[in-house]
Amino acid sequence: MEVESEQPSKFERTLRDTYELFLKDYCRKRAEAYFGYYLRRMQVISPVEIEDELETHLSAEEFWDLFQLDLLITGQPRYQPDAPQVWLAVEISRVVDRHDVERAQRRAGHLSRAGYVSVPAVAGEQATEGAEALAREEGVLLVLGDRTSFWERALEQTLASTGG
Repeated sequence: MEVESEQPSKFERTLRDTYELFLKDYCRKRAEAYFGYYLRRMQVISPVEIEDELETHLSAEEFWDLFQLDLLITGQPRYQPDAPQVWLAVEISRVVDRHDVERAQRRAGHLSRAGYVSVPAVAGEQATEGAEALAREEGVLLVLGDRTSFWERALEQTLASTGG
């Protein structure tokens, strides 16, 4: 009797990886739809645009880790005019898990060490229970399709830690 393998086929893995790339590109191109409600004068930025400042303040490992960030956005918090300009360090995955949340936190930390007021964020279509719980506990912005959670907590925690 032949037993079916539960491992995804090469085709399924390729399809999944291709979809992940599409999702990341889509989020980058439609960033205003996902984050514009929270940020004014929002801009999608490549880490290359701030690399001189990053290299000055980060180790080589931190610097290159930050270059792996899926999406970097800057803008002014829309409903808090006295708040400083913030930077969203966004990790994108079809199904957001705890590792995505931790990566967003780590990379936002790199930005903070370089002097940027940085909010960690994750985006995707779904999230595991563990990812959602960790995002809630740690103050990480969670964007799932048209549902956004924990913005106020994420911004509040970031501003408190930077004295902003």
